[in-house]
Amino acid sequence: MSQLAEQVGNRIRMYRKSSNLTQIELGDLLNIDASYLGKIERGEANATLEMINNIAIALKISPFELFVSPSNKNSSIENISTTLLGFNNNDLKIVSRIIKDIYSLTEGK
Repeated sequence: MSQLAEQVGNRIRMYRKSSNLTQIELGDLLNIDASYLGKIERGEANATLEMINNIAIALKISPFELFVSPSNKNSSIENISTTLLGFNNNDLKIVSRIIKDIYSLTEGK
């Protein structure tokens, strides 16, 4: 698996989730199997340029956004988002409470 394929896959997953789409739903829009989309998102399969373009159209973004390195802030958010993908719902609730507590402690600073 190449680093580029993994980075593009992570961005596809991030944009898909922010669009509230499941792999099945996005796969249906693209006329591909959800398991193939999962391989693309994990960087285990290389998508063609045509597929990258179709994914971008379905996600309502520019294909460029799947390749460009985000700003430092967005990069940090992307890293956090990627880490959180492996968490179960209970763990996500705990993390959410911790973030809210930290925010309330640092408000106005």
